[in-house]
Amino acid sequence: MKRFRVTAAVVAVAAGALVVGAATAAGPSPGTVNGFGGVTSANGLVRFVAVTSTRDTVLEKIDTRSGRVLRFGSIRGSYGIPLAAFDGTTTGLTHDGKAIVLSTFPGQGIFTRFAVFDTAKLQIRDQILLRGTWSLDALSPDGATLFLIQYLSTQDTINYRVRAYDLKADKLIAGAIVDKSDPEAMTGLPMTRVSAADATWAYTLYSRDASYGDGKSSAFIHALDTTHRAAVCIDLPWTVGPDALSHVRMSLAPEGLVLTQHGVGKLAVVNLENFKVQTFRSPVGAP
Repeated sequence: MKRFRVTAAVVAVAAGALVVGAATAAGPSPGTVNGFGGVTSANGLVRFVAVTSTRDTVLEKIDTRSGRVLRFGSIRGSYGIPLAAFDGTTTGLTHDGKAIVLSTFPGQGIFTRFAVFDTAKLQIRDQILLRGTWSLDALSPDGATLFLIQYLSTQDTINYRVRAYDLKADKLIAGAIVDKSDPEAMTGLPMTRVSAADATWAYTLYSRDASYGDGKSSAFIHALDTTHRAAVCIDLPWTVGPDALSHVRMSLAPEGLVLTQHGVGKLAVVNLENFKVQTFRSPVGAP
């Protein structure tokens, strides 16, 4: 049965389209994507694409080998597949591939809407309406928890919180998800994202530009434990801005989380047991 829920979160509307700002523990959403590559299943066999018209959004399930549309569903309004980082990394598809979350574009209206579709028949399973501006950051492995970025103020658009929404309980979990060892507010833009194969962790590289407060450019990795609703912020010893960090890519290897740049090589390795960082060089911006 489809359920529709309204959550009265005490938060104002953040203005803007692609919101550029900073965050507490994580950062602003790059928005949503319509058309293009969409989001692909873990086995690579199907791709989900959201296509909007003047009144509705059609969600298509496409066979990646033949390009044939296997099934489609629709919802009234303008929705897209959530972006997790400015490099185009998408989010919203559960690890088991059984559900996918679409959202309205953050900041366009008094409310933010999320729609959960069953991927077998592309029928709407749940709808969530949150007052204010929110974006989807990640999902728990079982798809029962949505990790959301909460935008706090229209006057101060650089303040954010990471929140958890429990789908089974139909409610926001009280409090923000922060690094308990370093709860200080952090600012940044999500540049790139890589997730564990079992979806238990989501690692996002953030750029903290010099214009965001203390005059210093820096970088950190936000490691989100999607099973235990916890986070670790890993500082990187780089004083470079988003221009250089936009060229950095991350991958998971036996040695840990590896950061590289094409044409430059290995930049750093993060030990995922203790989150210590071994650095080799700094990223380089465009000439």
